Formats: sequence, C-alpha cells, structure tokens
Amino acid sequence: MYYWRVGTALPPGGVLTLHRDPYAGSLRYHLGLVTPNDDNCAIIVDGQRYSWRDGEEVVFDETYLHWAENKTDKDRIILFCDIERPIRRRSSLRLHFASASPCLCKAERPPAWLPTAS
Repeated sequence: MYYWRVGTALPPGGVLTLHRDPYAGSLRYHLGLVTPNDDNCAIIVDGQRYSWRDGEEVVFDETYLHWAENKTDKDRIILFCDIERPIRRRSSLRLHFASASPCLCKAERPPAWLPTAS
C-alpha cells in the first residue's frame, strides 16, 4: 500500500536540514516533476547524493539521516509518496502518518505558479 502526497517545492537557495524519521513503517518515493535538472539541487541520504531530474524517481529509507538543498535559481517540484512496509500493528501506521503530516508542511512552500488568495 502507498500514500500519495502532493507535489512539494524547494525554492531556490532552499535547504531541508538534516533529519530522519525514526519510524520504520514506510519508504519514501520521489518523482521529479519540475526540477532544475542540475547537480546543485539534490537530496543526500546517508552520505549518498542524488540529484533530481524531471521524470526520474528515487526511493529511499527515511530512517537514514538525510537532507536536501537547492543551490540553483529555479524551484524544485516533486511528487512524493510513502510506500508502506509490512508491519504487524496497523495502529502504529496510523499514528505515523497522523504525526508526520504537520511536520512535512514546514518544508514546503507553494510553487510560484500556484494561484494564491488575495
């Protein structure tokens, strides 16, 4: 089972600080939608660097330390989802997703092309 999330943006000069998810209930999937297609826009997972590219995907274990940076002058927009790992307690999974959603919002900002209320 998987849980889709919305597209998320990392603005030019943006950094997501070093972190990890201590709950091992899922793997994280990223799909590059609109990216700078540049090695200066990347996620680093357990010391391994991956640069996002339009249409390319990456899956990683979010229990490893990871961080991201966008040292370009363009937005990075990706689609991501959590892929459920087999676990015995369904209540643990519900707790994980309920607690993760508010935290994920802190790393996002609406893309420039998204209309805003005025």
